[in-house]
Amino acid sequence: MSDPVPPWTPYINDGINYYLPKTCQIINILSMPGDPLITLIQTSVTNNYFVGEIVRLTIPKEYGIQQLNNYVGRIKTLAAVDTFGIDLDIRVGFDAFVLPIAPLEVAQVIPIGESNSQLDCATKNILLDGHR
Repeated sequence: MSDPVPPWTPYINDGINYYLPKTCQIINILSMPGDPLITLIQTSVTNNYFVGEIVRLTIPKEYGIQQLNNYVGRIKTLAAVDTFGIDLDIRVGFDAFVLPIAPLEVAQVIPIGESNSQLDCATKNILLDGHR
C-alpha cells in the first residue's frame, strides 16, 4: 500500500508577489525638480501604482530620512513607471536618503488596500437586469 497523497499542495515560496498592487523596494527619495512641494519615490522595479493610491513607506535607519519611516500618504503624481510623487516637502527638517551598499533590511513602499478590478462584475446588480 502506498502513502496517501496529501489533500493540499505544499506552499512553495517562488519569489513572486501575488498581491496587487505589489510592495516595492525604494532606491531613491528626492524633491521633484520644478515642484519641490512634491517628494519623488523611486522603486527598483515598475510598480504599477496609480494616482490616488495610499501607500506606507518603511525606511530602515541605515537609509537615513527617518522622518518618512511609517509615513502614510496618497500618490499625487506619476513621474515614470518606477517613480511616483507624494504631496510632501522634504527640503527642510528631513535627513537625506542614503542607499546603503549592503543593507540588512530594505526600504519599502507598501500599498494599503488591494487592486480589486477583478471584482468589477461583482458590483453589478443582476436582479435589476431581470435575471432571477
